[in-house]
Amino acid sequence: MPLVPCRDCGHNISTTAPACPKCGSPGPAAQVRYAPPAPAPRRGTNPWMVIGWILLILMLLPLATCFMVVGGGAYSDYEKRVQEREQGR
Repeated sequence: MPLVPCRDCGHNISTTAPACPKCGSPGPAAQVRYAPPAPAPRRGTNPWMVIGWILLILMLLPLATCFMVVGGGAYSDYEKRVQEREQGR
């Protein structure tokens, strides 16, 4: 059993002693050799991801508008042709 100095009074105590016999402070055996777990990483929003989503939406809006305009025009042309056929009968 090796002896180590007490952290409070400096008296030599055994490494298996639960407390210092001179001052009563906890000995090396009573000290917990346990490291508290590291805190979990914080899960927040990444500002670059938010900026990326905003840019994606801003790029898709004109594309969606073009599809609506082209699609709406094609649909209205179809309706016109159907109406012309019905009037021709």
